[in-house]
Amino acid sequence: MKERVKKKREMIISTSRELFAINGFENTKVEDITKAMNISKGSFYTYFKTKEEVLFEVMEKAYIEYEEALSEIDKKQNQKKILKDFFKTRIIMHKKYGNIRETIIKLLLSEEPNTEIIDIKYRFVNLSIEFIKNNIVKKYNRKDIDVDFISDFIEVSVEGYFMKKTRFPNIKDSVKETIFTDEVFEKIIKFIDDSLSKK
Repeated sequence: MKERVKKKREMIISTSRELFAINGFENTKVEDITKAMNISKGSFYTYFKTKEEVLFEVMEKAYIEYEEALSEIDKKQNQKKILKDFFKTRIIMHKKYGNIRETIIKLLLSEEPNTEIIDIKYRFVNLSIEFIKNNIVKKYNRKDIDVDFISDFIEVSVEGYFMKKTRFPNIKDSVKETIFTDEVFEKIIKFIDDSLSKK
C-alpha cells in the first residue's frame, strides 16, 4: 500500500473513531466524517466501502492498543497492584472507546450479527481473561480453585459492573465521576483479593 494511501486511510480511521466515540456509531454519518476531514464522499468510498468497514478498522486498532497497554503493565508487582493497573487500563480504553463498545453490543444482539464483530468481541474478552488468569489469579498459587473459571468470572463481573453503571446510572450520579474513582476500584480489588487469599 502506498504511503499516501495508507496515511489517508489512517486519517479516516482516526477521525471516525473520534466521531463514533462522541456521537455513537449510528448517529455518525459518512457525511460527518468527510465534513470533519474536508474531503468528498467519493474520496471516503475510495478507501472504504462502508461505514461498518471503518468500524472494524477502529476496533482492530483498539485491540492492538489494548494488547500493548496490557503488555506494559509491570508483571513483577504483587497481584493487587497488577489488578489496579489492569483496571486503569480498562478505564482508559472505556473512556476512549465507550460509545463504540455500545455499538458492538447492539450489533452482537442483532438478528444476524456480523462474524467480524463476534470475532473482535471474543478476542477482546479472551485477551482480558488470559491476562487475569496468568498475571493475577495464578499469583495466588491456589491449588483448590478452577483458575479458568475464576478468571472468566472476574472478567464477566467487571464488564457487567461497568455496563450496568454506564447504561443504567443512578439519576443523581454522573457516570464519569462515580464509577471511575480509586475508591470504587479499591473496593473491587479488596473483594477479589480477599476472596482469593482465603484458603
